[in-house]
Amino acid sequence: MRLTLLAGVFAALVVGFLPSAAQLRRPGRCIDAVVGARIGPQKPQTPKADPFDAELRPWTMTLKEVAVLYGSVPAGDLNVDLTMVIAVSPRIKYGVFFLARNEDGTFEAVEWDTEVVRDDAGRFVTPIVGRFDRSAWYYPSWLPDDYEQRLKPVSYTARDGWWLSYEYSQRFDGRVAWGRRDQNGWMIADRALPLDEVENWPKFRSEWACSRG
Repeated sequence: MRLTLLAGVFAALVVGFLPSAAQLRRPGRCIDAVVGARIGPQKPQTPKADPFDAELRPWTMTLKEVAVLYGSVPAGDLNVDLTMVIAVSPRIKYGVFFLARNEDGTFEAVEWDTEVVRDDAGRFVTPIVGRFDRSAWYYPSWLPDDYEQRLKPVSYTARDGWWLSYEYSQRFDGRVAWGRRDQNGWMIADRALPLDEVENWPKFRSEWACSRG
């Protein structure tokens, strides 16, 4: 179990480091737009002198197949500024990005997550297999407090749920309430959180959106 857990943590670092919400969010930056997108080319704004340096740095990421979930952004591919250590692995296809508009009209992703897929209908969703442990090392700060009541049945390509191939047991309360394992041990969620309903989340409206309501 411990070896499996360590392997999962190591794999998470390899496929792409995602800083915590506290590291990503900046005081006073409200959210102008939320998008789901396919992750495209990524370029560091300040290249590393040491390839083993684990310091957070500013990057520019090109988002493709952009679906606007809240607010508005220009049509087509979208370049966003964000903070990370290394490039996201090509095996990770999609992400959800909470964007703040800069004075020059560009966007910064002040919060983002790659535990996202497109379901068989093309909607961006986050498959969830069990109740999150709020004290775990990784708890999505963007997750609505009432997420359990907002989950809906889902069908998607199992391999797109890259993070469910690892044993993140410390993130849940010990039960796989809304999922199952296939013959290869891959976890498949039966429920997912629709991300195009973000505007209806009370926490988002009252704490995150530039247009509070």
